[in-house]
Amino acid sequence: MSGDEWFPHKREDGETVGYVVAAGELWQALDILGRPVAGPGEWVEAEDALEARGLAMLVEPHTLVDGGHQRRVRIVEVTREWVTVVDDELGAAQAIGGDHETFTLPVPVGDRLV
Repeated sequence: MSGDEWFPHKREDGETVGYVVAAGELWQALDILGRPVAGPGEWVEAEDALEARGLAMLVEPHTLVDGGHQRRVRIVEVTREWVTVVDDELGAAQAIGGDHETFTLPVPVGDRLV
């Protein structure tokens, strides 16, 4: 799916909360990480799903699936092209001045970030 086919959906404050993409004759809502939020439907339904989802999930810890390994991470940056996460073993990502391993994943992240 080409990035040209991703239509950003923005909140009232101008922050992008996800994307709407064509799904045959319908529309699919994708979160900011490129993951489906709801099944295909009408454009307004896709926008409503993105509004309901919002960005709160970005502050929660996630699991990075890398090879057969899993590690707890936190999201530190999201763009249309990539997401950067930092290792959060035992909550270490919140420690100031620590040397934390970072990982950059292409968007959409698929099932590598759960």
